[in-house]
Amino acid sequence: MEDQFKERWYQLCVLATAENDPAKLFAMMTEINRLLTEKEQSLPQESRDEMRRMWRDIAREIDRERGAKKTELGLRRAASAA
Repeated sequence: MEDQFKERWYQLCVLATAENDPAKLFAMMTEINRLLTEKEQSLPQESRDEMRRMWRDIAREIDRERGAKKTELGLRRAASAA
């Protein structure tokens, strides 16, 4: 996909990955949030609900993975201390 056809929120995400100025990064993130909120509001309610369920499930999976990594790290530390 060529850059001129990508959505603005996506372009801002790409730019944000390289931004070092905290104020500029905050401004980009604020604009990304605004654009995605507008996009979400334009979707039918059923699609919004489905999208929220999907993100909730992704967040839960990330939390499980983080918990497993913390447990694994704790076990390694305990084994090396013993």
